[in-house]
Amino acid sequence: MLYKVQEGLKIISLSFDAFGHNTLNRHLTLLRRIDDPLCPLCGEEEDTSLHLLGNCCAIAEKRCEFFGRHFLGTGDLRQEH
Repeated sequence: MLYKVQEGLKIISLSFDAFGHNTLNRHLTLLRRIDDPLCPLCGEEEDTSLHLLGNCCAIAEKRCEFFGRHFLGTGDLRQEH
């Protein structure tokens, strides 16, 4: 199952890494485009790639449907070059 998780994340991460930035609130806050870095879905943590892909409780059910687990750790989300 870990292979499925890592392969799925490689595909998803391409959209975030293609141009070296993303449109998540944490990044937009650093660019001074918005003032609130928190996740708009759960409001509990900063809206980062790691949070969205692995920790956001608002999409835990969808994550479980796709990856077979509600939450993913940093080891599951590591970037391979």
